Formats: sequence, C-alpha cells, structure tokens
Amino acid sequence: MIFSLNELKQLIHFHFIEKYPLLYHFRNHKKAIYRALSVKKDTQIAIQGYPRSANTFATVAFEYAQAGPVKIAHHLHSPNQVIRAVKWGIPTLVLIRDPIDAIASYLIRENFEVNTRFAIQRYIHFYQTVWPYRDGFIIGHFDDVTNHYEGIILRINKKFGTHFLPFLSTKDNKNSVFERIDAINKRQGDLNFIDSVARPDHERGLKKKYVTETIKADAENRKILTKAEVIFHDFIKCAESFIP
Repeated sequence: MIFSLNELKQLIHFHFIEKYPLLYHFRNHKKAIYRALSVKKDTQIAIQGYPRSANTFATVAFEYAQAGPVKIAHHLHSPNQVIRAVKWGIPTLVLIRDPIDAIASYLIRENFEVNTRFAIQRYIHFYQTVWPYRDGFIIGHFDDVTNHYEGIILRINKKFGTHFLPFLSTKDNKNSVFERIDAINKRQGDLNFIDSVARPDHERGLKKKYVTETIKADAENRKILTKAEVIFHDFIKCAESFIP
C-alpha cells in the first residue's frame, strides 16, 4: 500500500494526535477554522461525521429549524471532536453513511487527489475511534438525516434533555436548506466550510457510480471495505437499539 508524503502525515495525525483531545487542541487551536467550528464549553450541539455523510445538510437544516442561533461544532470531520463533546456532556450527533457511497463521494470531492485506500482507512479510523464513546452520542444514518431528520432531533432531545426544534422534512423545507447551502457555497475565505456543491447532483451521481465500480474492482480495496462495512453495520445496529 503506497501513500503520498502528505497522506502519511495525515495518517500519523489520525492515529496519534486525534486520539488525544488536549494534543489535538494544542496543535490546531491557532487555526481560524478550528476556532470557529470546534467543540467548546459553550457548544450546544456537536455534529460530526466522515466527509460526505450529510454533514452540511445536517448542520444547515438543524440551524434552519431552530427559533434562534445555536452554537454548533461541525465540519471538522474529526473523531476528537466527538470524544471531547461526549466527555463534556454536550449533545452529539455522529453521522454515518454506507462506506462505499461516502468514500466514492469523498474521492470525487477531492478530485481523486486522495489515495483510495487512504480514504477507506480514514473512514475506518473515524468510526473505530468514536465507537467506545457510543453511549454518549446519537447516530444519524445519511438516509434518515436527509429524509427523516425530525426523528433524529427528537432522539437527541430525549437522550440529552434538550428542547431543539425538529426539522420537518418537507419538500419546501428541503429546498430552503439547499438554497442556504448554495448561498454558503458562494462565500469566500478560510471559513467557507461547506463541501463543494454539498447537495444532490445528477452528473455527480453518474460519476459516483463509475467510481464505486472502480473501487470494488480492486481486490485489496474490497478487502479493506469489508472491514468498513462491518463497522457501518455495527453503528446501524447500535442506532436501532435506541428506543425513542
């Protein structure tokens, strides 16, 4: 398995720095995007997941549904953020998507500048790292977030004793959220956290199908994906075990 120097640095970052909240915070606290999006003592909810797992929709739709501003930690795609939020008792939503769909979409977003096996390993690392803390967060499956988000928010309220307003997944509400996402995509600067075109797109869907087939055509990829799929199903079973 061959990684670029940058990918090796990121793997070291994932496997060592991100597992220790204080070390992770010390390394990143001077970055503007980290200061804006990270978990803090006054964070009201943390929403985190592997890239392309409805992070943008979950965050924007959640904000859209509330009566006023809510301090949300989001879009850092770091297991450390989940660990910190859980340890501080902050309501936390961990997003998850079928690995092949999330990974293929991630590779497309990165214009294939990321090693495929690295992308798979990043998926495995994120969810393996947060798994021991599962009693302290709610799991949100991609399909449920994008189609039945109100149920997830109600589960958050029940678990954490919060009173967040649910997002009703009507066509009009979804369109309003996508309009907000489009507006955010037009912003410039370091704090433009939204993934490029983080909304359904027909052309990208066709490309994702091709990428998915290409990933699965490689025997080594299939072997590693099997591990990711086991983790995914464990999370889904855990989510289903929560009785509202």
